[in-house]
Amino acid sequence: MLNFGTSAYLKLLSLNSKPRDTEIKKRLQPSDSRYDYYKEMRRIASNHAANMSTWIETQAAIQAIKRPAERRDAGEALKRFIKWLDGRSVTRISDIENIPSPSGLFQVKFQPNFELEIEGTPTRVHIWNTQNPKPRLREAIGVLGLFVQNGDAFRRAILSLRTGELFVAQNAESVRQLATLLALDIEKRIQRIQENESGDHSTDDRPSDTAIG
Repeated sequence: MLNFGTSAYLKLLSLNSKPRDTEIKKRLQPSDSRYDYYKEMRRIASNHAANMSTWIETQAAIQAIKRPAERRDAGEALKRFIKWLDGRSVTRISDIENIPSPSGLFQVKFQPNFELEIEGTPTRVHIWNTQNPKPRLREAIGVLGLFVQNGDAFRRAILSLRTGELFVAQNAESVRQLATLLALDIEKRIQRIQENESGDHSTDDRPSDTAIG
């Protein structure tokens, strides 16, 4: 079974058709681990927003990131995050939800980074900072809708730091329908790619015709 984190699945849904297939092929290849470029940024930014670290400690944590490009991007993302919050208080949260796709071909994880109240409703938010592809409401809801249930005590959302947009799943029935539709498309792509690769291997295993005489 393929496993997708929140950002990884949103990226997959946001890609055009051919890049989406390419990404699935990569996912189907054996891999010991997949590096989450913005994992440290999310942790550092959320801790600071929840008053779990001082500004000096937050800056030190940014500087401790070893890769120069990742360190620079994390610092810029932190500034965008603070600007977006605009003084609002948040709670650090690390609850993880996992849910399988309709036919069980893959699994998606929703990992919120913080919770805040929006219009009186607790909202658990995952931070997205990838530059490309740019997320849209349809694809964001395609991720969130997998987890929404009637009677939930909180809402789920994805914050796009680069645009300042907050995508929130609200109408349970409609977001679940969209999420299922998009998940079924991914399942069909997985099945097609696996069948094609299986066919290629079968062809390779056949003995080649040899002319004699």
